[in-house]
Amino acid sequence: MNVIVVRKGDEEAAWVETLLKAYHSDEVKAFIDESYQGTVITSW
Repeated sequence: MNVIVVRKGDEEAAWVETLLKAYHSDEVKAFIDESYQGTVITSW
């Protein structure tokens, strides 16, 4: 399991939202699915 952690006080920073949207994107999911062929399962 991957956990994204930020410093206290940065929880609402704009870059955090950008990072989460990018990480949870269909493109990243497709990359994980293709690269790891079922050995890694996305959970978002």
